Amino acid sequence: METNYRIRVRDKDFRFIGEVPHWIRLQINLYHNEVSKWRLELDLNSEGAKHFLKIAADPDNGGKGGVYIERNGHLLLSGPMTEISETVSAEDGEMLIVSGSCDLQWIADHLALPHPQYFRSPYMTLDGTAKGGHSDYIPNKRTPSAQHASWHIHTAVRTNIGEGAPSQRPPLPFLTTRDNSVGYFIPSGEHTIARGENLFELCKGVADYSDYKGYPIRMTAYQYRSGTNPDGSPAYKIRFECIESQEKPNVILSPDLGNIIAWTYTRQRPEGNMILMAGSGEGSARKFSYGGDDPSKQFYGQIERFEEYTGALPNEGEGDPEWSVEKNLLNMEIHAKLAEYAERTIFEFQFQETPSVQYGRDFQIGDKVKVVLRRQSTIDVVRSVSFDVSDQEERIGVVVGKQSAISKGLRLFDQVKKLNYRYDALTKRSLGE
Repeated sequence: METNYRIRVRDKDFRFIGEVPHWIRLQINLYHNEVSKWRLELDLNSEGAKHFLKIAADPDNGGKGGVYIERNGHLLLSGPMTEISETVSAEDGEMLIVSGSCDLQWIADHLALPHPQYFRSPYMTLDGTAKGGHSDYIPNKRTPSAQHASWHIHTAVRTNIGEGAPSQRPPLPFLTTRDNSVGYFIPSGEHTIARGENLFELCKGVADYSDYKGYPIRMTAYQYRSGTNPDGSPAYKIRFECIESQEKPNVILSPDLGNIIAWTYTRQRPEGNMILMAGSGEGSARKFSYGGDDPSKQFYGQIERFEEYTGALPNEGEGDPEWSVEKNLLNMEIHAKLAEYAERTIFEFQFQETPSVQYGRDFQIGDKVKVVLRRQSTIDVVRSVSFDVSDQEERIGVVVGKQSAISKGLRLFDQVKKLNYRYDALTKRSLGE
C-alpha cells in the first residue's frame, strides 16, 4: 500500500517556510499522555536541511521553529525542533540530524504554580489569609465543585500558561486551551493541588486518575490555523485539549487478519496491590488510609507498600487538616499509586496496514482497540505508535495495554527514568505550606 508523508517546516511565527520532500530516515514515536518525539536524517546540502539550518541560526526563534508532519493526510504531530547536529564521514557523507518533540513540550516546560500575584506562603490564598480561597487548589478551595478530569487539567494549563494566566508570569500568547468536558467526573471536595511541581506531570496525574477510574482521556497539543494575518497569510497558534478515548469496535488487530506480523506479549506481577497511605500528624496521632486492588490480590496475593502524602492544608490555617478532606486526598493518592504499581500487561507488535485497517483513518493513538493473538486477547488503549521510514520501507510499532505500560520505558529515542507518581506526592512534611 502506498504511503505518503508530508513534512512542513515552521518558523518562530508558526508560518510554514517550506517542506522536506526527501530524507534519509524519518522516525516518529507517538505516546499517550507523554511528550511525543520525532527525528529526521537529511542530506546536509538538501533543500529541506536549509530550512532547519535557518531556524537554528535565528536567535529569536524562541523554541518555536519545528515541523508539522502528516501521513496520508492525517496529522501525526506538530512540534518544535529541540536538537540539531551536523555529521560528516567518509561512510555516510554529509548529514544533518534534526530531532524534536510534539507541542505538549510547551506544557512540560513549565511549572504548576499558585497565582504569583497571590503567592503568600504558607497560605497561598486569594486574600492572603488562612481563610481565603486557595489559589493553588483546583477547584478553588473556597468554592469546591464536582468537575470532569479534563476541566481540572484544562484549568491548570489555562491559569498557569494559557489565556487565564496572570500577566506577571506571563502567559504564552500563542497557546489556546479548550475543555471538552471528558473523563472521570471528579466529586466535589477532591482537588488538584499546584505547589510548584512540573505542570505536565501534574496534568498526567489527573489523567492517570481518570484512567484508573475507567475513563481514559488523551492530552494533546497541536498547531492549527487561528485566522488571517494582516498581510493576508494564514495565522497559526497551538491548541491544548483533552480528548476522550474512542471505542473502535471495528478495529481488530490480529496475526490471523494479516495486520500483525510480529509481536511480544508481556505480563508482569504488580509492584504493589495494597497501599497504606500516611497523611498528616506525628507519632500516634498520624492519620492513615488504605486501599487495594482485590482482583490483583486474588491472583498474585497481597503485595503491600507504604506511601505518604502530606500536602493537605491545615484546618483554618492551624493544626492538622480536616480529616474528611484529607481522607479524600489520601484515597486519590492510593488510586493513582495502585495504577502506577499495577500488573503490567503489554501487547507490543509490528503493525501492517491492510485495506480494512489503517492508522489515522481507522484508529489512532489513545483509541481503544481489540487485539487478538493466538493465546491472548485484550481491548485496551493504544499507548504508543512508532514509525520508522527509510529507503521506501516503513515499520510501524504499536503498544496496547494498561496505563502503566509506558512507564516501563517503551520508547524509541531515549531511556526515560521510571515513571514517578504523577501527583508528585509532596512527601516533604509540608503540612500544606
